[in-house]
Amino acid sequence: MDPLATPGDLAHFWVGYDASMESRARALLSAVSAAIRASCDVATVDPEVLRLVCCQATARMMQAGESGQGVTQESWAASPYSGSVSFANPSGDLFLTAFERRLLGIDEPWAGHVMGRLG
Repeated sequence: MDPLATPGDLAHFWVGYDASMESRARALLSAVSAAIRASCDVATVDPEVLRLVCCQATARMMQAGESGQGVTQESWAASPYSGSVSFANPSGDLFLTAFERRLLGIDEPWAGHVMGRLG
């Protein structure tokens, strides 16, 4: 199946994208697309939303290990020369944020009732 987004789409959504990343981007866009298709009914989701979520998840995976990209916390001291950096996704794992899951209709709240048998 075709990916839900292209490297060109990724370039529009992610400022850090570079044409030299295209090969890896194609592979990851395909993998992320497969994961999204396995997680929700894509026929019921707006194609633009699918493209957005696919690009966001792919960008998170591609940022792993890049200096300054995906940093959530950084601290340095002048003396005795120490420093610390924490990355949002250091291993480049695929995950969907709570917002993205809501956009895709995954884990939507629902309500129901059970009627007991009388008699």
